[in-house]
Amino acid sequence: MERWKTGGNPGTGETSAARPSCSKTPSTMRYATVQFAFKSPALQSEREPLCKRVLSRFPQLPAYKLLCYIDDEIPNYLPALDYLPEPNRAFSGLHVPIRGGGNWPPHVQEWFYTSEHEFAFDNLIYIPGTKYATDPVTFVMILAHEFQHFVQYGESEAAWRVNDILICNVGVFDPSAMVWEIPYERDAMIVSKRVTEYEFGTQAVQQLMEREIADANTNRNIAKKEVWTFLSGLSSAEVYNWCEETSRVVEKYRPHLETNLSWEEMDLLNTWVQGYGDGASG
Repeated sequence: MERWKTGGNPGTGETSAARPSCSKTPSTMRYATVQFAFKSPALQSEREPLCKRVLSRFPQLPAYKLLCYIDDEIPNYLPALDYLPEPNRAFSGLHVPIRGGGNWPPHVQEWFYTSEHEFAFDNLIYIPGTKYATDPVTFVMILAHEFQHFVQYGESEAAWRVNDILICNVGVFDPSAMVWEIPYERDAMIVSKRVTEYEFGTQAVQQLMEREIADANTNRNIAKKEVWTFLSGLSSAEVYNWCEETSRVVEKYRPHLETNLSWEEMDLLNTWVQGYGDGASG
């Protein structure tokens, strides 16, 4: 059964020279500049209140300029989604740094630059117009998931890039691995479920999970059932150290990673693991 798609590493670029850390320090967790953009006025009227509710659940965000684009269509191809299997693509948004973040539809990319042709934003959250984005509960869950990826990027850009390497490569040599075994994915799932329960209540969220599992059973969609069964059993109260788990996953797959990754990618992984270990012990 296919759980992953092979893809290149979208997370290339410079990383912070500071010691790798996942702590919310005053230097990295100040007020962000957040701009919501919508494909149409009708979409804005429908989704903007939900966007503001999600934003209110993240009082401390990285001090970057963030563009959140809410679309009403699904682009034919987004390279950043290539590593995900079809069931995960249908229930997904994206968070990427805009520099080096790949090509985007013109109506999205036109927001990236100022009139002086400079970057207007540092990071992008993109929510495509899937069927899940039309439901308030699942829309909030998707958007909160991507906001947590933005938070992770601010906590440790290096750890975020290490996870980017893992999610693009682990499935190549471990077909049994699930997407949520990548630490930044599990962390984002925990937080997004917590935010959605705050907004709609635990009963509404659980009913959503049960409906999706029942639909997967009806259509014999095993991959979809796996995703929603995992989400249903995931505790939103779980305390999860995604940086610590990142170090563990790197060591678990180290022999395979050393064989399959480029020298630059392995250098990034080794530098981060060593730095995080030194910080944890210090």
